[in-house]
Amino acid sequence: MSDYMKDNVYSVEEENDGYVYNIEEEDISANTEEYVLEEEPDRKDSSAEEYVIDDEVPDDDIEVETEEESEAWRGDTCESRPSAFGLLLKVLSNPVDGWKAVKRSKYSVDSFAAGCFYPLLGLAAVSEFTALFYESDSTLSSLLVPAVITFITFFFGYFSVLLFGEFLLPRETRKTLHTYYGKEYVMINMSTLAVFYILFRLFPIVGPILAFLPLWTIYITCKGVKLFRVSPEKETRTCGMLSFLMLGCPIFWNWIFNELLPVEAL
Repeated sequence: MSDYMKDNVYSVEEENDGYVYNIEEEDISANTEEYVLEEEPDRKDSSAEEYVIDDEVPDDDIEVETEEESEAWRGDTCESRPSAFGLLLKVLSNPVDGWKAVKRSKYSVDSFAAGCFYPLLGLAAVSEFTALFYESDSTLSSLLVPAVITFITFFFGYFSVLLFGEFLLPRETRKTLHTYYGKEYVMINMSTLAVFYILFRLFPIVGPILAFLPLWTIYITCKGVKLFRVSPEKETRTCGMLSFLMLGCPIFWNWIFNELLPVEAL
């Protein structure tokens, strides 16, 4: 450093009723430090743009993303992303890890519906024709209307949950319900009901036991609410209202269409 760097240090001493100002010159060059700024080279690390969420990460750290952000898979390869139907099975077997996998997968709503939701609705409709094997008076024409009703029951049930949720759910929940995760959350819950209905049609002899399977859907519904980032005081209300809508909407539409489209009409 230059020897010319000097400063004036002022000291104040109190004398009787006044103040005496003593001015001393002090070399402060020894107390100064020289800072050298070096420009670091630009870091071009392709991995900096990748987001990895481990299972150990708390739920509150998972951010809510819009549907536009869900279009691109953030994994290393396309093969590393589980299928939409595989995500459904994971939610059924392990709801906590399954819902986290759904949020990490970042499927677009249309691709998830095409890969899981719509095919299951079609299978549920086709399962109505299994009555040909255990009901002697059943015909293809008589089962056509129940098959159509089954499909539109779950189809309308999905949109009804989104619609009624606008009026019955807390504000924080409504905001998440319109993201890709919220819509796929409703699809998966409706898909579980479709799976249980298919089993009910395939094995009517154990129907009284299978009738309790929708209770598992309620459990899955409540576990998925954990990733909605709802305040604790509103979480119970959200779980109760979503459980009511998940079961109530399909039952409502099934009753409506059975009244409007009776089988005897054919």
